Amino acid sequence: MKVYISGPITSKDKEQQARNIEAFFSMSEKVAALGHEPINPCEVLSKDGSWLSHMRADIIELVQCEAYVVLPCWRDSRGARIEVELADALGLLRLQV
Repeated sequence: MKVYISGPITSKDKEQQARNIEAFFSMSEKVAALGHEPINPCEVLSKDGSWLSHMRADIIELVQCEAYVVLPCWRDSRGARIEVELADALGLLRLQV
C-alpha cells in the first residue's frame, strides 16, 4: 500500500528544518518496515521551488496513495493541514505508526 507522509518541512530555523526533514526519512523507514511503500515529499523537494509548486507536486503524490501518516506537529504546517483535510475528504486510511 502506498502511504503518504505529511508534516512540517520548512522552518525559518535551519536546524529545525533539518530535524523536520530527518523526521520524514525516519518515518519512511518505519512505513517500509511495515511492508508499505512510503511516499516522502522530501525526496522530491526542489531547492528553488515555491511553496505552491511543492504543494502541487505533493498533492499529485497524495491522491495516488491509499493511506497517509502524519508527523508530530503536523498541525503547525499549513501544507500538512491541507494535505490531511484532502486525504480525509478522499477517504484515505490514516495509519498510526
